[in-house]
Amino acid sequence: MSHRTIAKASYWLVTGLLCFAATAALATEQTSKNVDTKQTDNGKLKEVVVVFKTHFDIGYTDMARNVVQRYRTSMIDKALTVCDENRDLPPDQRFVWTIPGWPMAQILWEGQTPDRRQRVLKAFKDGRFAVHALPYTIHTESLKLEDLVRGMGFSSSLSRSAGLELPRDAKMTDVPSHSWVLPTLLKHSGVDFLHLGCNPPAASPDVPMLFWWEGPDGSRLLTMYSKDYGTSLRPPKGWSHATWLALIHTGDNVGPPSPEAVRKLLDAAKHKLPGVKVRIGRMSDFADAILKENPELPVVSADMPDTWIHGPMASPIGWKTARNIRPMIGAVESLNTLLHCWGIKVADAKDTVAAAYEGSLMYGEHTWGLNWRAAGKLKFGKEWENALASGLDKGCKRAEASWDEHAAYIEKVKELIKPAVGTNMAALAQAISVNGQRIVVFNPWPWKRDGVVTVKTREKDAVGLKETSSGKSVPLESDGDSIRFLARNIPAMGYRTYVPMKAKTDIKSKSLVVNKGTATIENAFFRVKLDPVHGTIASLIDKRSGRELVAA
Repeated sequence: MSHRTIAKASYWLVTGLLCFAATAALATEQTSKNVDTKQTDNGKLKEVVVVFKTHFDIGYTDMARNVVQRYRTSMIDKALTVCDENRDLPPDQRFVWTIPGWPMAQILWEGQTPDRRQRVLKAFKDGRFAVHALPYTIHTESLKLEDLVRGMGFSSSLSRSAGLELPRDAKMTDVPSHSWVLPTLLKHSGVDFLHLGCNPPAASPDVPMLFWWEGPDGSRLLTMYSKDYGTSLRPPKGWSHATWLALIHTGDNVGPPSPEAVRKLLDAAKHKLPGVKVRIGRMSDFADAILKENPELPVVSADMPDTWIHGPMASPIGWKTARNIRPMIGAVESLNTLLHCWGIKVADAKDTVAAAYEGSLMYGEHTWGLNWRAAGKLKFGKEWENALASGLDKGCKRAEASWDEHAAYIEKVKELIKPAVGTNMAALAQAISVNGQRIVVFNPWPWKRDGVVTVKTREKDAVGLKETSSGKSVPLESDGDSIRFLARNIPAMGYRTYVPMKAKTDIKSKSLVVNKGTATIENAFFRVKLDPVHGTIASLIDKRSGRELVAA
């Protein structure tokens, strides 16, 4: 059975050629609405796997730096207390807290106190803390594929360092829908199960509760979709499987449930689920049980375009920076790797690239600043401006500071990558055995390509360029400060070198003649007549054949 409920989407990866010219406050504990849907008959139900998780927001309930600080201190201390208070219970009744990869990496940061770090690591190795595969909730459509892949590196590196198996489960909450590249990436990364929990007031996509989500390459991932952050203790009426996932979810940055709340839930399970085994675990435990059943499940072979991607569209300047700078991260990594292979001395860009990808990923995290209540529920616009002007801003300044905090993620990427581009291109250009000034164009992609190149140069009297490997002349356009030309057939992951030509006799005459009076541009091959009123080409004559190429 196949559900094609949502239109498919295309994914584009675009980047430019690189060139270089050279001369030799904690919220009150609360649980999200895990509605305990009444079920008159347990049916085939034999087991319930209870998973405890908190929804992670960065910069929504408070400034991002304050959220991170609480995870590193008071929140993880609270989780350790829960672990300590029930460590004498049977193994399947002991508290397990599921955490995204990035917050866990922040908890174990190098500035952590030795005592707390040791306690957290022990709990992690003992299985009391479980990281799932994803870094946090993201807008998948706002990120590049490399961002998405590297985002899983936080959990995998933590697991490897602790001697644990890599996580086989993944979870995102709040954002109603995600790109169908997700099942492909997760399945190829060893993930067997994904849970998506919708923000309750938002519209959910038309998908079953449990299904195979099929990616564009045919990969199928066991996926569970809830119209809330988590699920109830008991399955809904009609649940036909022997195992149920009770995903007990606390609200935004609230932290883990108290020891008393855990005890109450287990006690309630005894009364509400007589004869059913109830154990605390992780999402992959539920997935293993379902996969063992090998049930007939619907297949969703379609995209779920993000209907909740407010942040990027409300931040056009930051989004422009992201679109322009993200392709350069991979370009720097490719070039730096090749330079080392070619024996050219240059600093290793590994740490710079890793930091840049982390910043890029953070810019795609699903929260984009403080919630609207932080500014007294004011509407952005006149109300906002009047509040600021009156001196009673009701939190507007703090809200704007939180937006700046989020934009700083991608600005930091720009600060890291632009100098790295210059350093690595300079190293390549200086290593090429050509006398005098040269322009080096590098293609970071694994296919041969052409591209228009603009570069500032001191050679103001250059009338053309010569490509050194072929000796062919290349026409250029100059505005006195920079030149522009078409670089052709740049090898895959390779480069071409161009040197300026000053004497007109050095190149074949292909110069353009411009007549502003008649609005024409022509050379030896074509005559173009423009329509300045409509901004169109009125006529295009091929001089060799006399043929008119424009159908008026």
